[in-house]
Amino acid sequence: MPHNRKSKTCLAPQSHEGNSRKYNEILIATGANPRKLGLEGESEYAGRGVAYCATCDGEFFAGKEVLVVGGGFAAAEESVFLTTYASKVTVLVREQDFTCDATVAAAAKNNPKIDVRYQVELQGVTAGQGGLREASILNRATGRTETWKPADSGTFGVFVFAGYVPATDLVRGVVELDDTPLSTELRGFIDALVTLSGGKLKSTMVDGEYKKDDTGRARRGLRCCALP
Repeated sequence: MPHNRKSKTCLAPQSHEGNSRKYNEILIATGANPRKLGLEGESEYAGRGVAYCATCDGEFFAGKEVLVVGGGFAAAEESVFLTTYASKVTVLVREQDFTCDATVAAAAKNNPKIDVRYQVELQGVTAGQGGLREASILNRATGRTETWKPADSGTFGVFVFAGYVPATDLVRGVVELDDTPLSTELRGFIDALVTLSGGKLKSTMVDGEYKKDDTGRARRGLRCCALP
């Protein structure tokens, strides 16, 4: 993420000459993109079987099986959401268990339409007529690779939830970048905003709490700024 921690002053111009202005800090808000796995067929079939947003693309796989890749909060939560459309959801977790809050993980583990497989990695996907047809899955415990197909031998979808990558290519080589996680950067940024506001903004933190939203899905508590 772009960073400059030498100054925490307001973003008001410190000086200006003609049309040129100088600032102590500049906020670069270029967003982030879903992290790609680099597996075989991922780029080729992105948007045509491989997806990164359950809310956006889940409906396209109504009545079909889907694979969910990931073991964090997003993978656990979105796998439950995908059961709204999919006939079956198989979650592929690299580790021996989910890495998110146990309450959220339990919702996925206890859902009758979800099968969770641990210590496995999706290696690649291949397509045929109509969409994805086969997936290659590595068992990290045995070192063996298997070919996976839906029970009906039809097409299926893959949803990847491997985190996000800051979209900082625009400023790469122009400002110093570091590997600070997005969540840590966000907390630091919000704390700075609250401090700079002089009491006009306040920060609220709901850490570790999971509440259901209007869609019935559990939502992780977030730190946010709000006007008093």
